[in-house]
Amino acid sequence: WLGLALAVVGFFVVPVIGLPLGGALGVYLGERLRTGDGRAAWRATRATLAGFGLAALAQLGAALAMVLTWVAWVLLE
Repeated sequence: WLGLALAVVGFFVVPVIGLPLGGALGVYLGERLRTGDGRAAWRATRATLAGFGLAALAQLGAALAMVLTWVAWVLLE
């Protein structure tokens, strides 16, 4: 829950990059409090950031596919 809460706060405090930064900080703090192990918390945080990165790449790929589809439609029309 801490990751979600800090992601929402980060979204409003620092637009654009606040959501992933707040979420990552929340995941780290939540795991650190839950396990008491900084290394385990860092591993969970890295996995979260990797997920954010993969999601961004998927969105970029979808956007590129939409733009290319539109360009093809305009050129063939």
